[in-house]
Amino acid sequence: MLGYLAFPWRRANVAHYVNIDGSSGRPAPIGVPTIGIWSRPGAGIVGAVKNVWFDQTHVQVATSAESFLEMYEFFTGKKPKEKHIVPETGQISLAGRAVIFPQNIGVEGATLEIWKVNSDTGARIANTPQAIYDIGAAGAWGPFKATSGANYEFALVREGDSTHHYYREPSIRSNYWITLLASSPAWGGVSQYMNRSDNHSCVVIGRSKEFWGNQGDNNDILEINGVNIITANICPRSKLVNGMFVYDRDADGASNLTGPIPVYHAMIFFTGVDLYMPAADPPDGTISIVSWSRGMPGNSRAVINFPNWASSNHRISVNFNDYVRTE
Repeated sequence: MLGYLAFPWRRANVAHYVNIDGSSGRPAPIGVPTIGIWSRPGAGIVGAVKNVWFDQTHVQVATSAESFLEMYEFFTGKKPKEKHIVPETGQISLAGRAVIFPQNIGVEGATLEIWKVNSDTGARIANTPQAIYDIGAAGAWGPFKATSGANYEFALVREGDSTHHYYREPSIRSNYWITLLASSPAWGGVSQYMNRSDNHSCVVIGRSKEFWGNQGDNNDILEINGVNIITANICPRSKLVNGMFVYDRDADGASNLTGPIPVYHAMIFFTGVDLYMPAADPPDGTISIVSWSRGMPGNSRAVINFPNWASSNHRISVNFNDYVRTE
């Protein structure tokens, strides 16, 4: 962005600029009021109106409440009335895109089914989905009329490929930017390194706030069927883990949490966890993931439950919020 704003005809179209944990040590664009928001101590934009540092990490600082307060006041000249995401009641609208990661192109030809599910088990509570969308080249789906606070499964069905099941924390407001990430059967993608079998589940867990495992009392906790998978070796703060590939490495029916799975830990923002989660097709049980996020007040936690789909024919993605729900 600083390179883009180096040209006067581009700066003429920009009233304010916020640099979020980007290039450090460079000068602010001439004539464009600029602030820098940082997770790295000592980083800064030369000549900025303000540089702000938070005890956060790279992705977290992009959407945290603290960053929002700084940006809102910078853009408007006044403080917001509310810094938290305020729940809506009743009916809300959900929409977004189903795309191939990381190419960001639509999963053309796929069908997206949206099912209402039991919050305690993740099992579907009806014989037919509440909505069905054909996915085109842009990947767009929706808007779907949902109930605020209800649990849903998003099932991406592709001919000749595994069904991809997506489970998220319940939406508490309308959201038109829900992105469902999928792999390309032709190109493989990062999920191709996960061992699959009829006997275990594979789960990809994401959150737009890094998981910390070596910060003592300020650690995150993420329990899968009662086992905490966030450790100092698997999720050190410096690794900036936002995505966790959890599966039974070598399909040997055993777990090993002494360290991360190297092929995923070598990728930026990712890590891999060797955890055996028994599965069946059709499912015969429930996988429960409980998140205690740092920064949550008291004993607050988030829980996502879903069926133990066998990885031989099913993919599972789970997404936790990066914010604290206030209800």
